[in-house]
Amino acid sequence: MLPRKLVARITPDEAPAQIDARDDEAALDCPACGYDLRGFANARCPECGSAFDINQLRAGAARVNEPTWLDAADVWQPHQLLIRSLFELIVGAARPSARLTRTSVTAPISAALVMFVLGELWITLICAALLALGIALHCDASPAACARTALVVWAPALLVVRAALYAGLVWPATDARLLRVAGVTWKGRARVAAYWLPALGVWCSLAVALGAAAAPDFALPLAWMAPTLTSAAAMLGIARAAGRRFRQIGPFAVACCVIAICAAVLAANLVLPDRFEPPIWVYVP
Repeated sequence: MLPRKLVARITPDEAPAQIDARDDEAALDCPACGYDLRGFANARCPECGSAFDINQLRAGAARVNEPTWLDAADVWQPHQLLIRSLFELIVGAARPSARLTRTSVTAPISAALVMFVLGELWITLICAALLALGIALHCDASPAACARTALVVWAPALLVVRAALYAGLVWPATDARLLRVAGVTWKGRARVAAYWLPALGVWCSLAVALGAAAAPDFALPLAWMAPTLTSAAAMLGIARAAGRRFRQIGPFAVACCVIAICAAVLAANLVLPDRFEPPIWVYVP
């Protein structure tokens, strides 16, 4: 059974009472859906039904803490870790902004570390498989040479590009203003980053792998666009997670995303191969 927060829909009779909002009242947006809660007598959102402590909400410390499926895995069962980490990677790639707003900051840090390591492993294997297939289709090379080129040449290069991207994006992901938790510990910050960064890494590396496998002559010169678009998507996710507090964290987040774009584009231009054919040394035993 996958852990999910079930929220009942609110009927008009059950909706919280609303009072007149003052113009100078601080923004009280719902951490779950972003609905403006100013003027409501309690902290139950009429849009999504989520309930929060009103004092935490006014202090900017209200957050939806949802444990992941991987948090409940048995660390002594490797197959559980592999299957659940792949599931969480796919879910995170589909909704990366939810990793910022809903990942629990109170769950154990061990599951997040496993997620980051296995998430990077899954990204490497998936991209290597796509690249090996593309090399086999576009080049006259043996299957062994294609697989070795994908794993030894392309996989480390894509890892360097992702690392450069992560170096810039990790800072806004660990900002307490974005996480909506007053006094959040370093473990809570690390949990959010460990789930959010691989979700972005999927799009960064998968775009390069798919493009190179489908049309290498067109995609290889434009490989730098993948980290650029990924950073732009990260910026949108940060803006959505911050809600009306984006004015506070916005300049810092934009600066981090610009640094991430510059670092990732530079890494892509330096380490990604400019040709698809396997190098000569691949054939040497």
